[in-house]
Amino acid sequence: MEKCIITACSNRFFPSVLNLIGSIKANYPNHPKIYVYSLGLLPILKNELKTIENIELIEMPHFCKFWESCYTWKTYIFNSPLAYLNLYLDAGNQVLKPLDEIFQQIKKTNTLQ
Repeated sequence: MEKCIITACSNRFFPSVLNLIGSIKANYPNHPKIYVYSLGLLPILKNELKTIENIELIEMPHFCKFWESCYTWKTYIFNSPLAYLNLYLDAGNQVLKPLDEIFQQIKKTNTLQ
């Protein structure tokens, strides 16, 4: 896969992740696949995400005993790419226009390494 958008949320930030996804769908019509890491979401909330087109839910593995502390899970996400070009957005973000320019910058940075 060439590119993807990644986010994560817990029960507390579920409304925020819905807002993020809605803003992507409204303002970036040709968006790549969106991956949402579940940070302990309730089953009913997981089911709601599964009904949204072009969204894939991923369970955050409990890779160490303190995976929930100090945003340790973000380090896991950043070190576990899902595509060639990965863009992580916090659940509280809002997308107001297509993100193609950002993906071009990520590609340029990947090429330099």
